[in-house]
Amino acid sequence: MLNKIPCLLLLVALLSACGPVTAHSNIAKAQIAVDAAQGAQADVFAVYEYESAVQYLLKAKEEEGYSSFQKANDLAQKATDFADQARARALSRNQGKNK
Repeated sequence: MLNKIPCLLLLVALLSACGPVTAHSNIAKAQIAVDAAQGAQADVFAVYEYESAVQYLLKAKEEEGYSSFQKANDLAQKATDFADQARARALSRNQGKNK
């Protein structure tokens, strides 16, 4: 029985580290998506989607700071989705403007 306790403690420690790692990884992906959207001039051509992405990303970082990792994950995913939409819309509108 005593040999099982260290194994259980190790398992609990490893599982508890998944939340922060996943949240931080998703926030980093969202930041990359927001940067890509900005590079496509989404702040000019897709203002709503771009600003939504930025605000969701800021809130995800805030929730990560409060150790609310599931909320941070969800918000980071929304930020990524909006950033992808903003980039696509900006590229589409920018191409139409150049024709």
